[in-house]
Amino acid sequence: RRMSTTAHAPTPPPLLMVIGMHRSGTSATTGALACVGVRLGRHLYAGHADVNPKGYFEHGEIADTNDEALLAMGSAWDDILPRPPDWARSEVLQPYAQRLASTLARELRGTGLFAVKDPRVCRLLPWWQQIIGMAQARAVYLFVLRSPQEVGASLQKRDGFSAEKSALLWLRHYLEAEAATRQAPRAVIDFAGFVADPAAALARVQADLGIRF
Repeated sequence: RRMSTTAHAPTPPPLLMVIGMHRSGTSATTGALACVGVRLGRHLYAGHADVNPKGYFEHGEIADTNDEALLAMGSAWDDILPRPPDWARSEVLQPYAQRLASTLARELRGTGLFAVKDPRVCRLLPWWQQIIGMAQARAVYLFVLRSPQEVGASLQKRDGFSAEKSALLWLRHYLEAEAATRQAPRAVIDFAGFVADPAAALARVQADLGIRF
């Protein structure tokens, strides 16, 4: 039989997106991912002695650009207000999208699984999914869940937020991220369970997402 000469497009490299509210355990989870060989980039935010002393495990260029994009929209990471329906296609965001797509494309040229961890992405996912497409990547999502009471207590201690503001932020981060990822591969880590048995939690992530650490 004659063999087909049709060329198949190469499978885009996987991109692991760590999704979670601020103070929800995403730093500890991403630190564990680094221990099992997941790449995070070389220029990561350093931690603070009284907050995340081991580090945030956030790519500095990506987190800074997310902050700039939020500011360009007149927003910030702790903004509890809704956005216009078409915000993700705003022209004001295009320079930041190009910058992030270039950063992703560069990082994905390395070998092994690359991950992005930045809680700001939760509120930016419809826009970020455009960026992932521009970088010709395919995303899988790892949600890290921690109770809103524990998150709120941590935010009150660090930032002086009220319980009401913290609860609204928790809801916006998770509900918007959940809605934006319904058609994509997803896994969930309960942070309390992860602390109790990190190896078992990471094994379930591998099975759910079809990836290998």
